[in-house]
Amino acid sequence: MERLKKILTNPLYPIQMVIAGKAHPHDTQGKEVIQSIVQRVREHELEKNVIFLEDYDLVIARMMVKGCDIWLNNPIRPLEASGTSGMKAALNGTLNLSILDGWWDEGYDGANGFAIGFGEEHENSEEIEHIESEMIYDMLENEIIPIFYTRSATNVPNEWVKLMKNCMETNAPMFSTSRMVKEYTSRFYIPAINSFKELSDNNAIKSKQLEEWKNHIIKEWDKVQIVNVEFPKNSNLDVRKPIDVKVQLKIGGLSQNDVSVEAYFGTLNHIDEIISPATRILNFQNQSGDVYNFEGHFTFIESGVQGFTIRVMPNHPLLASSTDMFLCKWAKV
Repeated sequence: MERLKKILTNPLYPIQMVIAGKAHPHDTQGKEVIQSIVQRVREHELEKNVIFLEDYDLVIARMMVKGCDIWLNNPIRPLEASGTSGMKAALNGTLNLSILDGWWDEGYDGANGFAIGFGEEHENSEEIEHIESEMIYDMLENEIIPIFYTRSATNVPNEWVKLMKNCMETNAPMFSTSRMVKEYTSRFYIPAINSFKELSDNNAIKSKQLEEWKNHIIKEWDKVQIVNVEFPKNSNLDVRKPIDVKVQLKIGGLSQNDVSVEAYFGTLNHIDEIISPATRILNFQNQSGDVYNFEGHFTFIESGVQGFTIRVMPNHPLLASSTDMFLCKWAKV
């Protein structure tokens, strides 16, 4: 609180926080949190710097999203469901200061607002809460406040305005109902209608064939085995340089057309999980006995610590997605 008070009451660069929200009538814990915040504010004589608006509703929300300079959102990752209030703020040119969760994990690009943390999840939440709170204070003191108060001769915060324009330009087209409806229509509704027509024609003959194929896949899937994966063993690989991969696979009573063999790759996080993965299809080359050979290549597009593996999933032209059957084999590489 002492550090926060120093930031809020800086005589040259003061800040005012506006807090609003509504707890469920039976959410006793939520009400107690709000009461504790109000009490702490009073104890430190910050009533002019921290304002709590009661009876939060659409009218107050509309005023806040267009009247605030920056929108703070700092729940514990990964508990953010979406963050629609931050989207509404962004449409009005209000910059977001948020954890990388929910919508902001997709919306933040480094030049359209501010991020708290690095999008990681940790078991020791108490320690991480302390670290991230310090990050908020550091950003306020060293980045956000200096940008906001650095003005031109005509009192315009040019860098801040640039961030506002970037915020609207990058987020407004992406996080809107118009974009959502168009994308759902083109990616899901129209393909679903076309698929229904194809599967129902001629007394649903293709639907019956697909069901038979699925039953065959389920029966044989335990026999699918990734025998070997060949790839360069160098620990240092060049970004954007193709990496050749060869996979030997046993597939039991299936054919090479019944499976999709993919390289699955991307940046590794702090617990060696691939984040924001990309995939590349490996092509069937030949068969030697009961072993099927697939080959292909992929390219890392990011620097830093990268990882890859191989996955095998069912493949059929009438499947909406290879993941529909919840069957997958992973290589250990």
